[in-house]
Amino acid sequence: MTHSLHTRVADDGDRAAIRALYEQALRGHIETIWGWDPAWQQANFDQAYTSMATLVVEQDGAMRGYIQLNLQAPEVYLSMLVLSPELRSQGIGAALLRALLQRTHAAGRDMRLRVFKVNQAAQRFYAREGWLAESSDEVAIFMRPPPAAALGDDAAALGAEDFAMALPA
Repeated sequence: MTHSLHTRVADDGDRAAIRALYEQALRGHIETIWGWDPAWQQANFDQAYTSMATLVVEQDGAMRGYIQLNLQAPEVYLSMLVLSPELRSQGIGAALLRALLQRTHAAGRDMRLRVFKVNQAAQRFYAREGWLAESSDEVAIFMRPPPAAALGDDAAALGAEDFAMALPA
């Protein structure tokens, strides 16, 4: 049962916990693809944390995941949607993804994402949600939302606060 699930804009006090979730969720995939270089990973994480909109997913006041969005491009780029293991496979990620897409749509923007080819679970998740492979490279599959959610090129301004949301229990 989901209680008090919501997102809020991350602050500097959240950085260490978000970094731990990042490593827990992605280290195995990154090690498989390139190997894990701790210094490079920290620098990359820090750059993303300061340049992207980062949201904390909370449940009953506890951090349970995070979302990172690049709002600078013409299309909103979903960089990260990471939930702690105990919240996975409960429909929470799907609800968050739909809410993000609805807010993006309401602002007249489209959304894109990429998923590592080695991350089969994420590929299945996005496919279940109707996301379609658009292209790929040696490492990742680039995806677009279902056709019903596809949008034009209106460059409406969005900020992280536009994505802070409460979800139904």
